[in-house]
Amino acid sequence: MGIYIMIFYVSNAQIIENKISISLGYETAKFFGKTLMNDKNFKYPSLFANYKKVSGISCKGLIKLDPYIILGAGLNYIQASAWNTSRYKDYIDSKIELYSLSPVIQIHNKYFENGFSNKLRVLLEIGPTFGKAKISLEKPIFDIENEGQTVTHPLKSSDLFYGLRGGLILELTLNQAFGIYFENSVNHNWVSSKLYNDKHFTGYHLGLGLILRLGKDKRFFY
Repeated sequence: MGIYIMIFYVSNAQIIENKISISLGYETAKFFGKTLMNDKNFKYPSLFANYKKVSGISCKGLIKLDPYIILGAGLNYIQASAWNTSRYKDYIDSKIELYSLSPVIQIHNKYFENGFSNKLRVLLEIGPTFGKAKISLEKPIFDIENEGQTVTHPLKSSDLFYGLRGGLILELTLNQAFGIYFENSVNHNWVSSKLYNDKHFTGYHLGLGLILRLGKDKRFFY
């Protein structure tokens, strides 16, 4: 995972709670599920569950509605490679890219005027996911014979998917303008493609990033 290193000065003044914020971070992920599928005695390797390297970036815009609820939307880009399984070579050297949009709602603890809870926030996040999966194969999985002619199987496909994402986020305020966050989330998606038999995939994500605060609540304490 990427690590952001920052030097900052913390005064005794209260950290004013942000109204609008944008976050940008790095994600590492892992796909879960059976590596070998069995459909009516037909066995085939899973595409997603056999990828060994999965990582990407995320960007999210948020607006606070009240002391406990935040609404927003996130953009995610994930790339997976190093497909490997001991018995099959169907998707060797293939790569898949996932582009997704996730409207989200967050529920969190309230900031207090003093103490550590003035700087640390714990958030629960949930929302739907809509996206596109773009796969590139290094070689065709099989060839199709059509009236004595061989038709090569396509090497690329772009497929829509949809799903649900939920996560836990820890957000630490550094000063009035910046913060950092750590995110732990799980998403489950449904997809259909001509190049692979997977009908759904589940991913576990770990994220670390920087928060930029664009708007503040107009509250002052004396």
